[in-house]
Amino acid sequence: MKKRTAFFILMLIMLPGIYASLGLKENYQPEETIIGSIEDSVVSQIYLNQIEFLRGHIRIPVEYDIVRLDDKYYFWILAPRTEGNYTVLVKDIIVNNEGENKKVSYISNIHVAGESINYNVKPGAVIALKDFELEINMNKKSGEEISTSLESYERIYLRPGKNILAVKIADIVNGKSILQIGQYKIPVYSAAGLKKTSMGEVKQGISFYPGEILEEVNLTDKKVYNISIKNLKNETIYDISFNYSKELFDIKPISINRLAPNASVNLSLSVKNKIQSNINERIIAKSGNETASFLLLILIARNNLSLNNSSRIEQIEESEKYYCPQLSGVVCNEESSCNGDEVESLDGLCCIGICENKENADKRWIGYALAFFVAIVLVLVFIKYRKSK
Repeated sequence: MKKRTAFFILMLIMLPGIYASLGLKENYQPEETIIGSIEDSVVSQIYLNQIEFLRGHIRIPVEYDIVRLDDKYYFWILAPRTEGNYTVLVKDIIVNNEGENKKVSYISNIHVAGESINYNVKPGAVIALKDFELEINMNKKSGEEISTSLESYERIYLRPGKNILAVKIADIVNGKSILQIGQYKIPVYSAAGLKKTSMGEVKQGISFYPGEILEEVNLTDKKVYNISIKNLKNETIYDISFNYSKELFDIKPISINRLAPNASVNLSLSVKNKIQSNINERIIAKSGNETASFLLLILIARNNLSLNNSSRIEQIEESEKYYCPQLSGVVCNEESSCNGDEVESLDGLCCIGICENKENADKRWIGYALAFFVAIVLVLVFIKYRKSK
């Protein structure tokens, strides 16, 4: 316990910036689904490469994801099989604290020990527009019956190995809720029941058309959306500005000086980069006391989120489209080298193997060279001995 506390303090000293706790429990079993959230008001998009799972200062490849459900970010991580002390780091997050934006990193020290958990669930947080699936992996050699909060499956029987649970969106409460799957409480956001209206939420006379866009896309898509804003009042509205994530979007025009009664202005909303993670953002139009809200919800198609071992070889040339953990690899630091293949990823060079300390690797090569030299000497001695006879 003292060692883990000392290591946690050391991490805070080594990493610059403001830190906050993720509030995770201290102890987990191997292969357990770790589920957590960021409680502060996050004002910027959080990307997969901002999450690190560390053993010491080495990044460990694990399955994980982070999603924004309504106004809060939730993340899940599949604990490794290897026992030990680990650190979960969510770095460089922009949060609003009492009206001021600050960059904060969130950190939690955890200990993984004991036998592998009976079963785990993934994903550990879900945002859905339609029916979806949960993968429940039973690690025991025998089956087990567990309970759920689903009306369609109050109790389910898990067989050894992988079990697929098909969840009907109709069984999920509209908006944000908690789905109980055995011992796990999975946060779920259902967008399927959002009221489909041609106009957005009307406040004091201006409104977006449409009020929201909800869709599922591929990882490689760049998206441009054509929307409009309308003045529903019988008088001219002046100086309409837009509040949105400039890190994610471009809006043209960026403001509207004058909007006549019952008139509309077309807007071009473009996502700046290739979409690599779910987007759940609101764009606010404001003029004085008059506001309007537009919801953009973009979900990554689930079949694009991961590469399994069988497809990794065939798709290795496409690896630069993925983060290193999605390739079942790890990014080595400057003090270590990769003892396997290295491929390009969104995180940089991804080691499909193990990161080794360079000093140890150098010693190993010196050992190889010395052994080779000794072998040559022995061969020469043997040849000389044969000739002397």
